[in-house]
Amino acid sequence: MNGGCISWRSKKQRTVALSSTEAEYMALSEATQDAVWLKVFLCELGEMASDEAVKSLAH
Repeated sequence: MNGGCISWRSKKQRTVALSSTEAEYMALSEATQDAVWLKVFLCELGEMASDEAVKSLAH
């Protein structure tokens, strides 16, 4: 919020990736799920969440 980090996690992946690109796609998928959940949660609290948070996830 306000440009700060609101979620951070480090964990071992459950599956073995055949390439680093595949591993990064799996991590990006999990991060996107978290971002979408957070956006819905904030909307339920009455906060208007923009799509910019989800878009900046990949950077």
